[in-house]
Amino acid sequence: MEYYEPKDLIGKSVYSTNGEKVGEVEKAVFLKDGKGAMILKHTDRIILMETVRSVADIILVAQTETTTQTQAEETHPKTSESLVESAPPIQTEQTRSQPPRFTSTDSTSPIEKLSRSAFIEALKAIAHEHSQVSARNAALSSLLESDPYKALNELLAYLAESLIPHEEMEENSAFPVIVQRQPSKEPLVRELSKEHEWINDNCMQLRRNIGSGRILESKKLAQDVLSYVNDHYRREESLFQQVLKEYSST
Repeated sequence: MEYYEPKDLIGKSVYSTNGEKVGEVEKAVFLKDGKGAMILKHTDRIILMETVRSVADIILVAQTETTTQTQAEETHPKTSESLVESAPPIQTEQTRSQPPRFTSTDSTSPIEKLSRSAFIEALKAIAHEHSQVSARNAALSSLLESDPYKALNELLAYLAESLIPHEEMEENSAFPVIVQRQPSKEPLVRELSKEHEWINDNCMQLRRNIGSGRILESKKLAQDVLSYVNDHYRREESLFQQVLKEYSST
């Protein structure tokens, strides 16, 4: 089991996955709802531990809004009824106002501000998340058969808290640098980004179906999404392992 002690976190700089420095850790604490968090120095900003992607020379966290101590004290666990409304908006091909950042190879990605070791740690963190997906998806698929209502609520939480932030980290961090460093990988990266659009579009449809009470239709779509995500992650994992091998040897 992997875990972090306060000494692993306190004093380290925190960067978001778009390469921006968020702050420096002053304390590691538990919030009233039981979630672990880090309090940043000289501010009341809080970073939830569930957003941490890797801990090395720096702490890399998913690009997300931080909260204040006052807001954290008022936070309560989400109910199943509020999951649809509280899930973050999902970009679709129609609503995406900007092309994926990796499509421009002439500009420098903000992630280039990070050290070589930090980028490798970021890729390893993504690969680690991939290793957990298969078992998680299998459990949700099984639950869809035995208790579809519970499974669909858990799936909404999974999409909001794990899958969507994971895709954002890849689009904002991994993909631009991979293409910049290894242009030959661009066609595959473009395909994977288009697959993100398919996943996002169908996740949005799934949320609409659940919100309107179409359980049988939601169950079928949920199975399709989970199967597609499994195949997608296998393709990404193959790419990232190639990049790690080539990047580490140069």
